[in-house]
Amino acid sequence: MIYQGLLDRLTDAYNAGDFLAFQQHIRLPHEITTPDESFVIQTVDEMKKVFQRHLDYSKQIGMNIYHRRCLEAQFLEGCCIKGTHVSRLMRDAVQLTPPFEVECMMHRIEGQWLLSSAFNRAKRNSSVRHALRAVQQQGSEQPDKGTNSPTAKET
Repeated sequence: MIYQGLLDRLTDAYNAGDFLAFQQHIRLPHEITTPDESFVIQTVDEMKKVFQRHLDYSKQIGMNIYHRRCLEAQFLEGCCIKGTHVSRLMRDAVQLTPPFEVECMMHRIEGQWLLSSAFNRAKRNSSVRHALRAVQQQGSEQPDKGTNSPTAKET
C-alpha cells in the first residue's frame, strides 16, 4: 500500500533521527493542522527545526518508538491520496500517550509520493504541537532573515 509505505519510510527516518531521509518525502509548503491551530512550513530550514524539536521533545518524554499504522486510504483525482492513520508514542512496549489519529494528503510529484499536509487530531498536547510552537516562538524572537517562519492561525 502506497500510504503505509510512505508512513513507514517517514517513521523509519524519524526513529533513526535522519532528517535527510525524512525530508525527501515531504512536500513544501507543508501544512500541519491541530484541533486549534494550523502551521505552514515553508522552507527546508523550518522543516529541519521542527524535526529536531520533535526529536528533542520525544527524548524529553522518554519516547523511543514512533509507530504509525494506516486505517484507511483512498485515491483522489489520480495524483492524490487521502488517508488516515493512528500514531502511537511509545517507550519500548509502553504507550506514553493515548493513540491519536492523523489525516494526511499525499501527492505524486515527478513520480514520487510526498506528504503534503497532516491534520493531527490529538486533543491534548502533542509532540508535533510542541515542536511547531517552539519553532514559531524561536522565529518570533529573532529578526526576520528572509525566511518564512511557521505561522499559527485560528481554524
